[in-house]
Amino acid sequence: MFERSGKFVLLDGVEGTTHVKGADGTLNQVHMSYLNVPSAPEYFKTCGQKATVTERIAQARKVVAEEAKRFGRDEMFILNHPVWTWYDVLAEDLIANPDVRFFEVCNGGSPYAPGTGLVTNGCDTEIFWDVVNAFRARRGQPLLYGVGTDDTHFYFGTRDYVPSMHCVPLNAWCKVRAEELSQKSLIAAMKAGDFAAYEGVEPDDFSFDPSTGTLEVSVGGKKDICRTIQFFVSKKDFSEKPLKTLEVLPSDAPENKRARFLRKVNVYDSNGIGKLAKSVTGGIGEPVRASYKMTSNDLYVRARIKSPERPVARAHLHPKFHVAWTQPYLNIR
Repeated sequence: MFERSGKFVLLDGVEGTTHVKGADGTLNQVHMSYLNVPSAPEYFKTCGQKATVTERIAQARKVVAEEAKRFGRDEMFILNHPVWTWYDVLAEDLIANPDVRFFEVCNGGSPYAPGTGLVTNGCDTEIFWDVVNAFRARRGQPLLYGVGTDDTHFYFGTRDYVPSMHCVPLNAWCKVRAEELSQKSLIAAMKAGDFAAYEGVEPDDFSFDPSTGTLEVSVGGKKDICRTIQFFVSKKDFSEKPLKTLEVLPSDAPENKRARFLRKVNVYDSNGIGKLAKSVTGGIGEPVRASYKMTSNDLYVRARIKSPERPVARAHLHPKFHVAWTQPYLNIR
């Protein structure tokens, strides 16, 4: 109905909803999507299979790669919303799966309020992202790229459901620098990291010079507000040892579901992983341009644009401001 050559292209897409049940009563939902493969393997219909979260992701990744080969298609595999519903996928699960190249840095969020001891600024997925990439960069593995998705389940509502909190169109999206509007070109550009993820604000441009290790980002001005460009890095000498391990629960989890949602979350040193290296704020209504040149001790750099407007989405772990993310760029000097 909608595909138009050179104007609008559609890709086959599947979201596989799987579950991992622990002997201690925990239940983790592990959602994974893949694009450009027109099939739903039986694997995703066998949710009762015993496996750890790490193993579940590895098995799914292998199945999708085999399906793509069977159809002769380029594919794109994405680990969905790791904090939904409640820290169901941890950074260590993707550190152990370096062939997973994409995850949702922005999605609808979690319906549960944060538990005691966890960060509550709506950027939990960014901490997850930096922990994974710090370990991967040190080990010479491919970096993890972040995508934005709206996760729209309903467009106009139904008799029993009115979209309001987070499942709405254009809640988050990506913009890709591809050579042409085709499935093959789009996936190739995204696998090369030549795209950005957005939640309400878009940069004018972003570029990285690998010879100098410099990332430059610009964003236009908007009436009555100031916009900020931030640069985050992880350090080559970061400690792989967690500062502490927290046993956490959602603060409003029902008593009869406490065992289901109990999680053990490692906390790492923010001075070595995901450190804010530079922040530049423009004047009211003015455009902003900023750059960061990596030091010899930086593993990689990524940028984030913040705009103080309030997003439509209201889920607890969704960003509390409009934001855009570049991909991380490795320090190869």
